Amino acid sequence: AVTKWANVLLPGMRLGLLSWAGRLLSCGGAAELQRAAAQLSRAVTHRAKLQATNQLVYTLCSRLLRACSECDVKLVGWLKSNCPDVVPPSDVASGTLDDLAQGLEEASWQLDSDTEQIVTSSHAHLLSAVDALLSQANRRSQQCSELMKRLQSVEAELAKAGEKSDRLQRRVEELEGERADWNESRLSQLEEISRADRMLSSYASAENDLQTANSRLAGERDDAAKRVESLEVELAEARAQLVAMEGVMTQLGEASASAGDEKIKELLESNLALTEARRELESQLNRKSAEHESLLAQAETQQQQHEAEQEQLQAEKEDLCQQLRALDAQLKKKQRFVEEQIAEREAEREEFQAEIQRLNDEAKELRAVAVAAAAQAVDAKVGVEDDLNGDDGGETGGLSGRIESLKELREERDGLRREVSSLNKELEDLSNDKDELQRQYVRQLQENSALRGEVDSRRRHGDARSTRPRRAARRSPGGPRGSRRGRSCTERRQFETG
Repeated sequence: AVTKWANVLLPGMRLGLLSWAGRLLSCGGAAELQRAAAQLSRAVTHRAKLQATNQLVYTLCSRLLRACSECDVKLVGWLKSNCPDVVPPSDVASGTLDDLAQGLEEASWQLDSDTEQIVTSSHAHLLSAVDALLSQANRRSQQCSELMKRLQSVEAELAKAGEKSDRLQRRVEELEGERADWNESRLSQLEEISRADRMLSSYASAENDLQTANSRLAGERDDAAKRVESLEVELAEARAQLVAMEGVMTQLGEASASAGDEKIKELLESNLALTEARRELESQLNRKSAEHESLLAQAETQQQQHEAEQEQLQAEKEDLCQQLRALDAQLKKKQRFVEEQIAEREAEREEFQAEIQRLNDEAKELRAVAVAAAAQAVDAKVGVEDDLNGDDGGETGGLSGRIESLKELREERDGLRREVSSLNKELEDLSNDKDELQRQYVRQLQENSALRGEVDSRRRHGDARSTRPRRAARRSPGGPRGSRRGRSCTERRQFETG
């Protein structure tokens, strides 16, 4: 039974070991080595158990042979004592037992030898297979180490490329932020320029209003001069009447000495009529002088209002210039990277500021001239009042001097009109320069939009180029490592060309 069990078990073990060695040789790998070591340990354990079973069976058979020999000896003794006439076959029994012992030893040895031969051959094949697997594992480990080194180098290159792309992305974001700030500052500057344009237009309208007011004031001055001339004529007539009255008074005195009461009454009546006429003329003169004073006061108040409005506009203009200069300073800080593009604009801005300063100086001079004209008008009014309220002897000369001063004022007014027209022309030139600056700003915005479109197109082109190598790597038969290697090489070429 033991021999049959061993003959059945050991060929199965042999086939299992041979098939396992074939799989081990065909597959290879660290996992197969571990499984081979585990199966080898199980085979050694099974061999040890088989040897222990063989030893146990041999011991049991030896004990059975000893028991049988003892029974044979006892049986022979019993037959000799009880049946002396029966002769036991001692040779046959002893030969049978010897044959059993010898067969047991031979079977045991044969079992041991077959088992040892099977295990030894399996072990030899296993050792050769393990050696081949170890050599193959060494080659695979070397290849794996080389692949790991390549993978590490590729990962390092990918990390460098990723850092480079991150830096480029951050730089692009910074440039986009700076460009957005620059566009916002440009928009704010354009708004300030438009506000300055509105202020200049309002200033021009105020200048036109001032011009119309000056023309109206000149007309009122002409009317006042005409009234003064008419008053002078009336005054001359009144003086002639006074001279005639003095003559009449002298005649009255002479007549009072020589003539009678009727003549005196006539002279008194004529004197009373002349006195009434004189009073009427004086009242008319007072009314006309009061009207002239009211007209002069109205002209003076209007002149003061226009001067105040002009000063307010000038202050607003100066504030606007200061705001523009502050905005320009901020733009200089934020727009250092576009200094080459705005150098010409800065020069034009400086010329514009110089022109504005020149206009401010001219406006100051005009204001000083207007103040001097107002002072002269006040002096003329005071002189006219003094002449009207003064004595009759120096009235004609004072009025002629005032008329000459009014003529000078007219000439100065004409000069002011010419200067205002020249200022209007300069304002038109400045508005044309402003329009040119706006057109240049629009062109700059168009260039910025074109640059943004080019950056976006390059970015989309880079994304398309990065997706095409990934698809090619997926289709390549090299597996994930080959695709990773192809993707890394493609990304490297992309960053080198980008």
